[in-house]
Amino acid sequence: MFSPTRRLLHQACRVTLFTRQGCGLCDNAKATLMKVQQQRPFEYEEIDVMAPGKASWKLLYELDVPVAHIGPVTEKLLYTPQENKLWHRFDQNQIKAALDRIEKSQSGNT
Repeated sequence: MFSPTRRLLHQACRVTLFTRQGCGLCDNAKATLMKVQQQRPFEYEEIDVMAPGKASWKLLYELDVPVAHIGPVTEKLLYTPQENKLWHRFDQNQIKAALDRIEKSQSGNT
C-alpha cells in the first residue's frame, strides 16, 4: 500500500497519450499505461490527434503516435521535456521511471 503522501505524489502526475483510431501501437501503449495506473495512480488524458480542433497536435504527432507526455498535473503539455516523453513502443518500467522523475522533481530532490 502507498502512504498518503506517496499517493498524493502519484496523483500529482499526469500522463497524456497522443493517439489515433486504428493504431495498433496506440492500443498497446494504452494497455501498458492502464497496467501501470492500477499500481500507481496518475491522472490520464487521451488526445486523438486526428480529432477536430486538434490540428496543432496532428502536425506534431500524426505520423509518430503513440506518444505519451508524462508530467505534473500543473504543467502545460507544450512544456513537457523530451526526457518525459515516451514514443511508439514503451514498457511499464519506462513509464514508472518517468513517474519517478516527476515525483522526485516535485518533492524538491534533485
